[in-house]
Amino acid sequence: MAVLDTHKTVKKFIALGFTEDQAEGITDAIKEQNDSVATKGDLKMIKTEIGALRSEMNTEIGSLRSEMNTEIGSLRSEMNTLKWMVGLVCALMILMISLTLTAK
Repeated sequence: MAVLDTHKTVKKFIALGFTEDQAEGITDAIKEQNDSVATKGDLKMIKTEIGALRSEMNTEIGSLRSEMNTEIGSLRSEMNTLKWMVGLVCALMILMISLTLTAK
């Protein structure tokens, strides 16, 4: 944020013919507006912070992708195991049914 020398500014307005109250009022109004204006330095700092946040987010996203890929791989492995187990149970049921039917 830019710094305004209020005393110097009031003196300049008085030298231009303003009363002290007018000069102080105008200077206060300028200072209030000046306090809400971003400087090039402010914008550069914000840009730097945004860059750091972007980098941090990319790192986090990369970590999440890696974790998700690991979990997906684990789930695929479990699904393959489950497929074999279901197939085995079906085969055993067919075997039990056929043995029951042939035993009669």
